[in-house]
Amino acid sequence: MPNIDPDFGSMKYNGFSAWDCRINFQFPHPSSKYFAVHIWSSDETGPSQKQRETFRELKRRYESHWPAITSSIVAVHASITDPFDVAKVMRERVGVHLETTSDTELAACGALDRWNRLFRIGFA
Repeated sequence: MPNIDPDFGSMKYNGFSAWDCRINFQFPHPSSKYFAVHIWSSDETGPSQKQRETFRELKRRYESHWPAITSSIVAVHASITDPFDVAKVMRERVGVHLETTSDTELAACGALDRWNRLFRIGFA
């Protein structure tokens, strides 16, 4: 049964370690439509305050980090050589993993090509 959360909307607990949800978002690259969020949690109490703050910060800062994200992807993706081409290969979802530690890392990941290879970008 989905749980409606004020920050994450409709969430489902996977039964042993995490909550999952989708959150629509207006990305600076038009092919992506939503964040697919995986929120690590040791129980069914839901996201911690730190995880909530981290995700709010990601949404607030995503667009300003887009140039750094594209540069990072170009550095590791063999078939993309121009930062402007990254937006063309982005998929519908951008995955976000919110860890349980007190120093939750702000990170986003997503599939870039037909082989569903992933990138993971950490935000400082």
